[in-house]
Amino acid sequence: MNISLLHQISKPFTWSYTQAKRLYLPVSIFSGNSQIEGKPLSFAYAGKNSITKNYWAKQVLGSNWEERNIGNRLSYRIQNYIKKERPDCSMLILQPDAFLAHQLEKQLVFKIPEWIDMEIDISPPLDELCKLSRSGFRDTRRLIKKYGLTFEVTHDLIHFDDFYYNMLTPYVNNRYEDTARIGSYSHEMNLFSHSDLFLIRKRGEVVGGSLVEYREAGIFFRKMAVRNGDFEYVKQGVLGAAYYFTIDEMKRKGYQKIHIGGSRPVLSDGVTKFKTRWLGSIVPDHDPFDYTFMILLNNSPGLQDFLVNNPFIYYTKTLEPISAIWTQRSTTEDFHKLLHSSHCAGIKGCQVFTFGQDTIPDNWTDPALYPQPSIQPAETLFYE
Repeated sequence: MNISLLHQISKPFTWSYTQAKRLYLPVSIFSGNSQIEGKPLSFAYAGKNSITKNYWAKQVLGSNWEERNIGNRLSYRIQNYIKKERPDCSMLILQPDAFLAHQLEKQLVFKIPEWIDMEIDISPPLDELCKLSRSGFRDTRRLIKKYGLTFEVTHDLIHFDDFYYNMLTPYVNNRYEDTARIGSYSHEMNLFSHSDLFLIRKRGEVVGGSLVEYREAGIFFRKMAVRNGDFEYVKQGVLGAAYYFTIDEMKRKGYQKIHIGGSRPVLSDGVTKFKTRWLGSIVPDHDPFDYTFMILLNNSPGLQDFLVNNPFIYYTKTLEPISAIWTQRSTTEDFHKLLHSSHCAGIKGCQVFTFGQDTIPDNWTDPALYPQPSIQPAETLFYE
């Protein structure tokens, strides 16, 4: 038979096979203990993104967990399979295709973005920014003075190579391990070609750096790192100094906002907390496919421990960012601290889920917070 004709005949079957494969997702079961109270906790992940899978494993269970791969499963049957065959699993983290995602939005699920993009309004004077609640500006000013931190802006390739190989690469590897990837040298070099490289010096020695990209849409704080990935430099304020000096320089150039890139939607995540302290505000995301779905299955003590200590951002059907905050019985003071510590600028709503009680007394809410939280019993969320 003519090879070309054979190819034409087989094309529909190849297409059908490819489409059928998309309906199946690899499923892993993770088991360990919750990070704060050490309660037994298991959850399932279904999807093909290894970085996302590893991120959630570490966020939920820390560094000590076991993974069991149970093979590929038909995507729209995974929930029922886990509920029936693995009743010990407290939740399912699912990354489906577009069709299943549309179906999931009709259920009791949390539509969580892979990343939340943030920006800082840098139009107020620096002194005013320093005075704002939870601001990282004031503390960074102190560290800049204490450790003699200064900066310079360069476009020298030698300095870029030093930044890429001796700062960015070890920093990402040390900080994120297998939950993030470093851009290739050529990719980062292309970024450098239309960016400023800020070098942060500690008493004259280059100990950190950052890339600030110029685009038609504005300025973007793209990369930052410290020499050898040494976290001691982070504690000494080197990354904060990169933010501070960049913001000061961009204000001099007349910019009103600076985009500070993406971070994880879990508000307890270290990078996300760092950016919210720098007054980062969520930029609404309109990508309908870049989401992870969280489905609660089993109201276990381990899951409660995880949720109470890990508020997160999710999106409504109209793509509005909402903060999900979880609480058990506590005092008024503790509840106020929880609301303030979990607040993120740019959210369009705050949903508080309570374990073990139907509501929160009216006098517990803080009128200074916007938006005001809505209260819902957490028990109403679990999949039946």
